[in-house]
This record gives sequence, C-alpha cells and structure tokens, in this order.
Amino acid sequence: LDATYSLPFLAHGCMEVLNCTAQVTSTRCEIWAPTQGQAMCLGTAQQVTGLPASAITLHTTFLGGGLGRKIEQDYISQCLKIAMAVGKPVKLTWSRQQDFQNDKYRPSALIRVQAGVDANGGLAALLYRNVSPSINIQRNTKPGNNPEDTGAVAGAVGLPYAIGSKRIEFVPLPTDIPLGYWRSVGESYNTFAVESAIDELALAAGRDPMVWRKSLLASDPRALGVLAAVDTLSGWSTSPVPKGSARGVSFLLGFGSYIALVAQV
Repeated sequence: LDATYSLPFLAHGCMEVLNCTAQVTSTRCEIWAPTQGQAMCLGTAQQVTGLPASAITLHTTFLGGGLGRKIEQDYISQCLKIAMAVGKPVKLTWSRQQDFQNDKYRPSALIRVQAGVDANGGLAALLYRNVSPSINIQRNTKPGNNPEDTGAVAGAVGLPYAIGSKRIEFVPLPTDIPLGYWRSVGESYNTFAVESAIDELALAAGRDPMVWRKSLLASDPRALGVLAAVDTLSGWSTSPVPKGSARGVSFLLGFGSYIALVAQV
C-alpha cells in the first residue's frame, strides 16, 4: 500500500461563541468566563490589570463546548482591556463570524502511508510520514521539552498493532495561520490516516477488517475486549449488512483510553 491522506484546517465551532464578562477597578478584578484554563486566566488578568492574584476573582461558567478553544486567552484579554478603558462592567460576546475568523485552527495535514502485509497475513512494515504545521514551533515551545513534537504525531507513535518494522516521520510545515489545540490534536488526523490504511491493507489482503485488527492486537487483551464489544453491539460478525449499506470499523489507543467505533452507512 502506498496511500496519501489529506486533512484540512479545522475551526472549533463551539456551540457557544467566545464570551467574557469583566469588571475592573483600581483595587479589584472580577471575571465571569467559560474557560478551560483558570490558571491561565489568572495570569492574563495579572498581566493586563497589574493587580495581584489576591485581588482577582474568576467565576467559571458552563463552557457551551470548549474543545480546546477556550483554553486560549484572546477573548479574556480583550474583555479586560475594554472594561478598563470604559471603567464599567463589560460583557463581551463575539459574533459567530468573529468566532470563525479568529479561531486557533487544528493543523492541516498531508500524510503518506507505505505499508505491506507478509505471507502470514501480518503487518510486515510501516513507513509513515506526516507533513503538517506545528503548534509547538508556532508558539515557540522549547524543543528541549518535546523534541519529537509528540502532539503532531500522536496517534501514529505508540501504535498497539503488531508491526514487523516501522518508522514514523514528521515534517513541520511553516504557516501563518494561527494554530490551536482541537480536542485530541494529533490523534484527530493521524488516527484517520492509520485506520484508513489498515482498512485498505485488509481489503488488498482479502481480510475482514475487524478480524484482521483483532489478529494485529492479539497481545493486548484490553484492545481485543473493546473490539469484541463493538463487534457484538454492531452485529458485525453475526448479521448481514443491509443492501445498499456498508460497515466500517476503526480503533484508537490514545490518552490512556481504548476506543473503537463501528459506523453503518
């Protein structure tokens, strides 16, 4: 198999647009915000207002969806600056257009997967190359803290599948488009490429995609248990697919969680 997969930049598109309410006086700062980063908000407020942490109160509201976008500080900082300028309490609510135009986007990716099946039906080798913008590089994260840029290759490194030989490559692509953490980050595009390749290999080898995954995960009881569960729940092995429909399966080990999905389309 020699396949290339392309994935676009993605906006978070939270149900609730970015918003913040703030009141700033010479001695106090009070914030109401749907934030995923309380400690970050405290630091932002200290920087913008010049007040000590003891003078700042943060009320965390329901997020209306966060997905990684509401860990950012742009909307918090903007509201604080406006409140200081007008000297009154301010409620800032972005329009949906502002929300999309000023997002911190999930990186796009172009991924090439080269892999082969051996005579015994095993996964003999995998050469995986991901070209995508790097959140770490754009944000000047010190390379020494994360030299492999694991956020960019998450979902491709540490695969639980039995693979004879493998090489995972990452090539950072410079971009001026602002990047951010979009839920699972690297897993969201790498898993798509890995699992699509596994399916294409199974098809080329004449293997059932569910059965072949189980054979590649034979040494991981927990992975097998998850696949067995979705096999049973979906009726993959026991009920025929209705005419005009098809079933697909995918698997992921990420963030310490084992996940499997079956879709019938």
